[in-house]
Amino acid sequence: MIDRRTRFASLRVTLPLAAMTAMLAPKLYAQVRFAVVDLNSAVLRSDEGQRANRYVKNLWKRRQEELDTRQKALKLMRDDMQRTQAQTDQATQRARAEEYQRQFVTYQQVAFEYQDDLAQREARVTRHIYTNMQTVIQQLGQRQNLTAVFERQGVVYTQPALELTDQVVREYNRQYPSARWQPLPSDDLSADGGAPQGDAGTRD
Repeated sequence: MIDRRTRFASLRVTLPLAAMTAMLAPKLYAQVRFAVVDLNSAVLRSDEGQRANRYVKNLWKRRQEELDTRQKALKLMRDDMQRTQAQTDQATQRARAEEYQRQFVTYQQVAFEYQDDLAQREARVTRHIYTNMQTVIQQLGQRQNLTAVFERQGVVYTQPALELTDQVVREYNRQYPSARWQPLPSDDLSADGGAPQGDAGTRD
């Protein structure tokens, strides 16, 4: 058990240290400056990010149109099977059902591969934007003498004055005008891992 003299000696050391820390704390806190950035929003709002987003949307629109065409062909095949079932022998019905199933599986495979390919393309055309954006954020942080910049998605609350996203977007557009943008991949549906060939409703 600690005696009273040891306890008083400890207090004589601790209290001045605490008082000194309390005196220095305001100065230390005054030097600490934080900011937050919504990185995903900054990428999408940048001029180069908007171009990448339009590229992905246009490519998906074209692929969705092809998927719709395949789906309509499948529906016509199914409706025709149902309409002529009474006049068709069992062997023919079985063959047509097998063909429909094959075309349906192909349709599902096409849809999956299109989605996977688009996800890869989106990552490819935005990866360097994220990298360049982080460089811009570091530069702004150093220029404004910020202690740290946090990702907005991980922050529950922050004052609007600490939001750096608008500045980041403006600075990115200034440093990376269209002349410095990287070329986009070909938007040809058959390029870079296109979906399997063959139209629904037709036989090989």
